[in-house]
Amino acid sequence: MSKIAVRGGHNFACPGASAIIDETTEDRKIKDVVIKYLKLAGEDTLDVTPSNCGENEDLNYGTNAANNAKADLFIPIHFNKAYDSYNGKIGSEVWLNPNNATSVAVGNRIVNKLEALGFKNRGLKDGINGEHLHDIKASNMPSILVEVCFVEATEDVSLYKKLGADVIGKSIAEGIVGHTIGNAIVSTPIKFRKLIKIIKQTPLIDAGGANIRTFKVGDEVTAVDEDKNWWILPAGSISKVNCQEVIKTSTTKPITAANTSKTAQYGVVTASALFVRSGHTLTSTKLGTLDKGTKVRIDNKVDNFYSIYYGICGGFVSADYITLL
Repeated sequence: MSKIAVRGGHNFACPGASAIIDETTEDRKIKDVVIKYLKLAGEDTLDVTPSNCGENEDLNYGTNAANNAKADLFIPIHFNKAYDSYNGKIGSEVWLNPNNATSVAVGNRIVNKLEALGFKNRGLKDGINGEHLHDIKASNMPSILVEVCFVEATEDVSLYKKLGADVIGKSIAEGIVGHTIGNAIVSTPIKFRKLIKIIKQTPLIDAGGANIRTFKVGDEVTAVDEDKNWWILPAGSISKVNCQEVIKTSTTKPITAANTSKTAQYGVVTASALFVRSGHTLTSTKLGTLDKGTKVRIDNKVDNFYSIYYGICGGFVSADYITLL
């Protein structure tokens, strides 16, 4: 699991490009979707988008936050503009350090994903020796700045509106992680929660037999059901041969028809940043963090932890920092 910092470009006090659509408005939409799908993929994801502020503060906020968090990747989201108006398509591009192999690999995947949606592929742009972009130069980790499309190009904007932010943001997220991301957080009924440790590299297989992603040795996931030789996760299945059960995180008694129809329970995070863990102890592996005010759907309570719907495998959060709604 990587730690990925994502930001929307500019802010409403220091706005970006504007023509048929507005950059700041739209990059926030894409940024939110990218973060949603990265979390769904199980990545530790941080939103380092500034609030309204001046240009210098805006530039420094994202890179400083990413650097302080020791992120593995930094993904600024932008829209571009070259003309006052343009009848036709201009396309998508990514700015990065061309000498960084990780940046080049991720950048190529992103522009290829956007090309597959119908945007013209403008390729990778040198953000070090050419434009000297702050986000590329000031970040301690590989930084991949995405220019989704051009705000004045009629065909770019038409395609953008046709596809919508969710489709585009999901494609960018899949380009970042390098694999397909499922559309639903939980698609399998929860009969129990068992913490499973990967002892041999193994694929997560969806209902159609496709490889969603690959877990490496040492990864921990939460199974919610089982079927002969398979542990069933919310978004797919993994072979029992490549795993071992670590601890039972809640009752293995199947959920009955009487309690599967109960009203969904939700809570809101009260801590400034709340760790999501793989089990119901403070020593369990950290899967990610939730910001203050985040609304979560709760499955049940185990000791002083709530099991919640999170990512592809679910997770646990301390009940001390959740207010029930």
